[in-house]
Amino acid sequence: MDIRFFSQCKPGAGKSVAASQRRPVNTVFRIWINGFIRSCRCGGVLRYRCRKAGFGPVVQLLDVACPMPMSPTLKRALESDAQAACRLIHESIIAGCRADHGADAMVLSRWLEPITPDQVRSWFAWPAHRALVATLDGEMAGIGMLARPGKLALLYVAPAMQRKGLGALLLQRLCGQVASSRPRTLHVHSTLSAQGFFARQGFSAVGECPAAHGAMIVMQKKLGVQTYPGAKPCRCG
Repeated sequence: MDIRFFSQCKPGAGKSVAASQRRPVNTVFRIWINGFIRSCRCGGVLRYRCRKAGFGPVVQLLDVACPMPMSPTLKRALESDAQAACRLIHESIIAGCRADHGADAMVLSRWLEPITPDQVRSWFAWPAHRALVATLDGEMAGIGMLARPGKLALLYVAPAMQRKGLGALLLQRLCGQVASSRPRTLHVHSTLSAQGFFARQGFSAVGECPAAHGAMIVMQKKLGVQTYPGAKPCRCG
């Protein structure tokens, strides 16, 4: 089966398509769906929403187009998770934040030195903090934490699991916790490397703030507001 009928939708439809230029429909569809899912990088959130809505076939399609090793398990972070969480944060910064540290050893040292297992343990133990960890096959794959209502303090994914939808899934779950406490806006201090990710999740940049490794982008998102290209600004408040 080929896709010669596509030529009828283009100028010069009467011209024949060389056999060497034809691709099977299933191959074209697979290339398209892979590009779509990986470009939006929200496979985890789509799976989560489709499962809740009972759209089993869509979940199966996502598993083929953008596979994950297995469904992640999300749970509340405990003090006993501090060692693994600290290691994951270090690995994520080193591998995923090159636009910020530029592989500069001194910049990395200033950035990573304050993040110790004891420090992470104190974050998890603080009553006002809400921290989640994601595990895959028994290994920690991601971590997210709200420092206070409306403030996202941590969102890191293991290097091997980046760009597979896990960060979006963690953020989705944390946004649900924020909505339950009724703040209207979620704020985050984003790295340069993560700015594109947060923009795709509906955040907008509102300023900058200094950091040990340079500068952070202050971003915010109005909760309960559907965002899409060309959307008019909210005037509800």
